[in-house]
Amino acid sequence: MSAYLLQTFYILRRYRLMGAPLQSGIVMALLLAAFFMAIGLLPGGVTGGLALLLLTLALAAGQRLAEGRQYVHFRPQPAGQPAAASVPINPTEKLVIHATGLFEVEGKTQRFSELPAYYRSFSTREHAIMAVVQPPRRLAGLAQWPAEDLGMWYIFVKHSELRQVQPGVLSFGRSRRPALRLLVEQTLPDKNAVMDAWGLQWGKEKSKLAARQQTIYLSFDGEAERARVMGDLVVDRGG
Repeated sequence: MSAYLLQTFYILRRYRLMGAPLQSGIVMALLLAAFFMAIGLLPGGVTGGLALLLLTLALAAGQRLAEGRQYVHFRPQPAGQPAAASVPINPTEKLVIHATGLFEVEGKTQRFSELPAYYRSFSTREHAIMAVVQPPRRLAGLAQWPAEDLGMWYIFVKHSELRQVQPGVLSFGRSRRPALRLLVEQTLPDKNAVMDAWGLQWGKEKSKLAARQQTIYLSFDGEAERARVMGDLVVDRGG
């Protein structure tokens, strides 16, 4: 699936028209048109109605496929590229990036693709991706992002959760940027755990807690910025 098509499906999912995803409105319009064709109120007849039904199924299948790719196309960097130097980034620095993945805030989760963000690393070797979602321009003057998606969102990755760092090129629509693909495995906290007076949780044993594997993409303005972040991350992977 091309990067342009992936971005189109992302727009259809993210934007809302009268409170519903834009793609839902398009599907509803196609189904109504197919019905009216089948009963003769619109030209096209049964054949036209079936064609619109097939188009509706294609839209649903395309959306599922695009969602599985997080609406971006990532091409791994060819073998033989020089490895990044293992140099940690100062905790006081914030590097400008774009991020794709599962963001969280105050118990809520939401997936965003190629979201402008900042990258930071702390002395504990925990990495933070921080983004402020601003109201994007209305689509055709009508469709817009839902209000609950606006504001601060975060992705936190502990050094022990990082499984792989893969350099490559990320495409999103017309954009082509140097990127990193991070594979992480996180242990989800026990929601039923009890906090004691010292702030420690008492609940399930760690081995019995649910695990979550996810892929995070970071893209950069240039090769130098990517090399710095990769060098910071490979410190956690032992180089």
